[in-house]
Amino acid sequence: MAVLTSVLDDALSGQGRLVMLAGEPGIGKTRTAQELASLAEAKGAQVLWGRCYEEEGTPPYWAWVQAIRSYVQGVAAYAWDEALAHFERGLVARDVTLSGTEAASDEEAAALLFGLGRARVATTEPLHPLQDALDTLRRAFDYYVDAGDVEHAVAIAEYPYFPRFGYSYGSSQLVARALSLVPSGSHAAGRLLFRYGLILGVEEGDSAGAREAMESAFAIAEREEDTDLKMRILAASARLDRFGLGMEETLRKSQRAIELAVRLKDLRTEAAARYEAGIALRNMGDLVESEKHAAAML
Repeated sequence: MAVLTSVLDDALSGQGRLVMLAGEPGIGKTRTAQELASLAEAKGAQVLWGRCYEEEGTPPYWAWVQAIRSYVQGVAAYAWDEALAHFERGLVARDVTLSGTEAASDEEAAALLFGLGRARVATTEPLHPLQDALDTLRRAFDYYVDAGDVEHAVAIAEYPYFPRFGYSYGSSQLVARALSLVPSGSHAAGRLLFRYGLILGVEEGDSAGAREAMESAFAIAEREEDTDLKMRILAASARLDRFGLGMEETLRKSQRAIELAVRLKDLRTEAAARYEAGIALRNMGDLVESEKHAAAML
């Protein structure tokens, strides 16, 4: 442990070091690494973990991938925490309450509430219920609607969050109001219809309404040659079809979404679509192909 402590001190002074703990299973390598990690954290170092597995199909450099991914996620989370504090300070300075349902009183307050709502959506699990975040966005939305600022009202209605099955947050009404502000069949209407269909299907269990909205959104996306929107519609529709037990449709749409996601290099949507494809294939009895999608998600 003395050697590892010396190496840690070198690293903290700016001299990068690489150490390998080797030995037979059970001699305490993991425990030693955990003790070193605790010591490093006590001295102010950031500790990242990556673990290796002997199973077939483990991606190359998997331990490094895990460590780097956790670092990136940590930086993003810290940035949103900072943004949260910034917008809260701005609202307090203007004597605007941080909770409630009343609309913003002016453009600056609306902008601060829009920022606070986005930050609350990003930090919803550790810090805020999702309903609080969406209520904050709604306060800004109400101001923009009353002020005739369609662009910002639509931006709020389009702002993404992860809807949850069986939990209704009243967002369908907000998106429906935004739809009434834009020309029917417009590109903006297509993006809003996508959000509307997703919310109807997930939060309200309205499969027929969700399907109709998604089909209309997809037609607009095709006309506008919006590949990104088509990809998102297909991935979301695959998810909705799975909960409606439409495995063949889920598989078809998820495969199309994967093709577009690979073309656009959208790893998040690709992973979501592969998850749906894998579930559908498993339920259809094709475990081999299902496992291929599971491995590709890693």
